[in-house]
Amino acid sequence: VFNYFYENVLINKKFRDGRKNFKLVKDAEKILYNIDSVLETGNKKMIICEGEIDALSYIESGINFAVSVPNGANTNTDYLDNYMPLFDGIEEVYLATDNDTKGLQLREELLRRFGAYRCYKVDFEDCKDANEYLVKYGKEALVNTILNAQKFPIEGLIKVEDIEDPKKNSKLNNI
Repeated sequence: VFNYFYENVLINKKFRDGRKNFKLVKDAEKILYNIDSVLETGNKKMIICEGEIDALSYIESGINFAVSVPNGANTNTDYLDNYMPLFDGIEEVYLATDNDTKGLQLREELLRRFGAYRCYKVDFEDCKDANEYLVKYGKEALVNTILNAQKFPIEGLIKVEDIEDPKKNSKLNNI
């Protein structure tokens, strides 16, 4: 059983059996798993995982600001609507979703929700998720997935170095 708390109050429970069948309590509110670890500490960073075991893998590795979505790789993130103001102080959001089609779709939805300006892409290389990465490479390597995460590009942003001097490449210079 994964207990979902908000402000130290039990909000929901998610049950998992040995065959990875999941069930949330009927009609209970959906929230991020382990949300208090981010909100209570005033942390400016948050790792969003696709599953509770992945969030726990980061916690096992010494990073306590890992949360999980309540419903896996589902792109319906309406449950975040009531909580988005709570994340205003979060400056860095690490998107650590699974390295598969559904996980990448969830990552795109979370990127849209939280904004590219503060989101980082976590790369699990040849592994599906944080837990597999932890098992295969160890705690330090899992921590490095956050330290080496790449910022998402902001669409429409133009850097000075991206603009070429028209005189440099002009055919007129060759006349």
